[in-house]
Amino acid sequence: MSEQVWYYSQHGERKGPVTLEVIQGAIAHGKIDLASDLVWGPGLSDWVKVDQVPELQSPLTGGANSVPPPPPSGAAAADSSMSNIVPPSAVAKARATGNPYASPESENALQDAMNARNGGSYPGMGRVAFILWNILLGIGTTGALLFLIFGLASFSPENGMEGLGEALVGGIMIGLILIYLGGILVSILIACSRLKNLSMSRWNYLWSFIPFANIWLSYRLVACPAGYQQHKQLDTPGKVIKILFILLIVLYMIMLIFSAASAYKKAADEAASQVELEQSQ
Repeated sequence: MSEQVWYYSQHGERKGPVTLEVIQGAIAHGKIDLASDLVWGPGLSDWVKVDQVPELQSPLTGGANSVPPPPPSGAAAADSSMSNIVPPSAVAKARATGNPYASPESENALQDAMNARNGGSYPGMGRVAFILWNILLGIGTTGALLFLIFGLASFSPENGMEGLGEALVGGIMIGLILIYLGGILVSILIACSRLKNLSMSRWNYLWSFIPFANIWLSYRLVACPAGYQQHKQLDTPGKVIKILFILLIVLYMIMLIFSAASAYKKAADEAASQVELEQSQ
């Protein structure tokens, strides 16, 4: 019988294929967290926590069962190992596939399992909510600013409000400043909540003040699904947004190059005209 193949997750990244002994050694040396990391192996229909697999508990006990028994031979090998790890319903499902040792085919299998590990969802603001809240924030702050600006423009001696002008103008100016600062504060809170949803540190918001790094941060906030920092897997909407993001960057670079070329040509034409004018004189 060929050696059984196992996979495991480390810091949200899939590792393997490896043997059972390799995983046991990694656990013994503290490289795999029993409570948080996930594992998949023979008989498992999906990714599960390491502490839910009996074969992976013995290396840490140091008891008589510290060395796993040899696998049974023949056709009963798969059934025996599967029965010791998963419920009968999962065993029957694995048998129906015809290959109980096949790795889960879904590219989101590890992501789904890590979602389940976190209680089915990640805390913080999701991708859709983040986009909608930013749209509403932009509309709200822009509308409030325009309202106050037009209100400020309406006070003039011609409309008989010169007596109220100074106090109201001062109030409107303070209102403009408060709306601006309030919009910035709300946008920071929204971004930090989204970073939490991505399993990223809120200190990453500081990248928004650094050129080019803020582009990377914007991509993470808009495109990546919940828990991306752990599983590093884009879902279908994320892949679509990624393509659009790249296209926008390419389009912006083309426009920038075209504008620079136009400005250079204009400056060259003006210099040539100036030289011709000086020569004619």
